[in-house]
Amino acid sequence: MRINVKQIGFLTLFVLLILMSGCKTGRKVTETRKTVKMETEMIRRVLEQQIADSPIEIKCSGKARTGEQSINFQGTIRIEKDQAVWVSLRSGIGIEIARVLAEPDSVWINSRLLRIKEKGNWKLLEEYSGYPLNFIAFQGILLRRLFSWNTDNPDRLLDELRYRPDKDGNWIFALPESGSGDDKSGVGFRFLTQTPGYRIESVDMINQDNDIIGRVFYQYDENGFIKRISIKGAEKSNDIGLDMDIKSYEVIPDLDISYKKW
Repeated sequence: MRINVKQIGFLTLFVLLILMSGCKTGRKVTETRKTVKMETEMIRRVLEQQIADSPIEIKCSGKARTGEQSINFQGTIRIEKDQAVWVSLRSGIGIEIARVLAEPDSVWINSRLLRIKEKGNWKLLEEYSGYPLNFIAFQGILLRRLFSWNTDNPDRLLDELRYRPDKDGNWIFALPESGSGDDKSGVGFRFLTQTPGYRIESVDMINQDNDIIGRVFYQYDENGFIKRISIKGAEKSNDIGLDMDIKSYEVIPDLDISYKKW
């Protein structure tokens, strides 16, 4: 079967970017409306396990897929928290697929392969992908942090998050926003954590009907270091996803994210 390079390149770029893609109707989240206010001690313990706000550089390799089509890629991701995320993706044979510079209120996309060079707000990526996009969620998933659609500020999260334990572990909910406008997306998040450790094991993206619309899984090594991030659609019938193997995940205090690298 001939691979559509433009389509699969687009897949690699946007599956990585949205990190919340899947199908628009999915598996139900049960009993989310019965959750109770999360105990302050529980959320504090999870927050304590989060990495510091220092600049991060992630080097990775992996595979993106949609249906029977797939592509291997190499990537570098640089994150300056709350300011910018810079992404460079290359094919397995070294051809650059795309560069992305994402900031809280704007996104640059530059891809010679896909013949794209555009700047816009996060609505630009929503127009391309069909899914609501948000800098806080994009950054939070890459950094494995708790967040809601509107914030990852620990003090605000103490008020916004909800908690429900079950046999699988401790579920922490950032419930979907309602209404309309730039601050309202109808997207919520459900984090699975385990004790002891209190690290985030997975994130489910949920809509206002409590459907799971996408899933992110984290795998750690025996020392607790992140080794893989996987993104999957909510249903097997929608075979879209990405497996990203982490080669390095480093704090670099003097990391430079600038337009010169763009």
